[in-house]
This record gives sequence, C-alpha cells and structure tokens, in this order.
Amino acid sequence: MPDLRVMVVEDEPLLRMMLADQLGEDAFEVLEAENADVALSILRTSGLELNAVITDVRMPGSMDGLELARRISVTWPHLKVYVTSGHCQAGDLGMPSDATFVPKPYFTKAFSELLKSEFEHGPSRRTGASKSGAYARDARTPSAKRSHTEGEETVSRLLVIEDDDRDLELTLCALQQMQIEVRIDVARDGGEALEYLNRAKFEGCRCGPPSAVMLDLKLPKHGGLDVLAALKGDPTTRSVPVIVLTGSNEHSDRTAAYALGTTGYVVKPLGVAALVNALSEFKAIFGSQVGRGADDSRTPN
Repeated sequence: MPDLRVMVVEDEPLLRMMLADQLGEDAFEVLEAENADVALSILRTSGLELNAVITDVRMPGSMDGLELARRISVTWPHLKVYVTSGHCQAGDLGMPSDATFVPKPYFTKAFSELLKSEFEHGPSRRTGASKSGAYARDARTPSAKRSHTEGEETVSRLLVIEDDDRDLELTLCALQQMQIEVRIDVARDGGEALEYLNRAKFEGCRCGPPSAVMLDLKLPKHGGLDVLAALKGDPTTRSVPVIVLTGSNEHSDRTAAYALGTTGYVVKPLGVAALVNALSEFKAIFGSQVGRGADDSRTPN
C-alpha cells in the first residue's frame, strides 16, 4: 500500500486520538482537526495532498461534518470522505453520493482495515447504511471475522448495552486490546436490550441468546437493573454471564446487581488501559463462555 495521508475531523479529543493513533500504527500519515472549520482551513492552506477525510457529523463551529463533506465533494472530488455518526442513519443525512457512512461506535482497527482495503483495491464510492435498533457491528477483531455456514452463526456474540457514545467507544477499544474473539452486538437503551433478549427474536434462529452481556445501569426507557432482572428471570438467558459496567458506585446499586445475579461489577469512567485491567479479571468468562458460543441445540419454547 502506498503512503496515504488521512485527516480525522472529530471534536471529541479521546475519540480523535484513538483513531489517529490506530491509523498511525498502520502506516497512515494522519492530520487532526477538532471541527469542520479547522479541517477546511487545512485543506485550503496546507498545500498537503490528502487521500481521505474522516469526519464526525455533530461538531461545534460554523458548519457540521455534512457541510464539510459536501464542500469536499465539490472542491476536492478526488478525496474519499467517510462520514461517522452515532445519532443518525445514512439515509437521514443527505450526504454526498460519493461519501461512505460508518456508524458509531466502531473498532478503530476495523476502520483502519477498511481504509487499507479500499485503497489497496481501489476506493469504493458506495454509501453505507446503518441498522436501527439492537444491531451487529462488523467491527470485530480480525481473528473473529470467521465464515458463516448457511443458517448457522459461527462467531460467539457479546451483547453490550450502553447509551453513551464515549463509554461505548472505550468499551469496544478495550475489548479490541484484549483480543477477544467475539462479534459485538449493541443495544442503546433498556428497551432495545429487552427486545433483543426477548425469546421471540430467536424464533427460527439457531444462534440463541448472547454468550455474555456487558450492561450499563443508567439507561433510557428501562434501567439496567430491570434488564438484569428480566435476563436472570428467563430460563433461556439465566445462565448468561453479565458484567455490569456503570458509573454508579452506590452501595445500593452494587448490592441489587449482585442480588439479581451479575457476575461482576465494574465502575466507570475509566481510560482504555484501566478498563482493560478491570475487565481482565473476567477474561476467563469471555474465554470460556464467549469462546465456546451459545448452545445451538437449544430452541425457544
């Protein structure tokens, strides 16, 4: 792959740093901009030749990421643009037809691999699409991207229930660094989580419930303790290990979670390294439960 120069436009410093670091490790030359105004100024005045721009949508300043993408499409049509968002779907954005949509959260390593693949084999100009509800992220560790036989899923699944974009990104980065071979499914509130866990969702599906769950407590619609109670009260999902990952250090929440049957209780916020260290205590659960996958012989009642 020839040397490639990419600009990351993201107002969240931590997210920008993590993606820039990963791209740098994978031999990209990276420029950073905290908003669309700064990015446009770099494009106009730096004299540097860029290959791609990765931009968030919602940012402070005189324009958002969508307007930046539109201006790039007109003025620098040779640039490949990737639009990222955790709040919108591709069809809702009205972005340029030659831009690619990447839904948040994403694995930074998977994003880097996407760029390498597109530039090695010729950049694709297709517009991506996100899924609504509790959805699967094709942002697994590379070794977890296994083939599927017809009608059967061969990759174990970890359900992450988290409504905060930053915390979700930190969790995914930590799991990536732990090299856990698992497909990540995400639910963004208690309602989505309960819908996902409803046995009716598995009618005709041999994959069964998730192999493990990471659960925030402070969720919209239905709180994490309600989700935990439903999960542990259902014979189909009672044995699924649950790690509570929450900002609450209150004794009452911790006591209630353990009374309902959680396997572990980790208090956030944490940096990626601290989160990896905290979760390492439970890596045996991920290794044994997630690694072996759900019992495909089970069918819902």
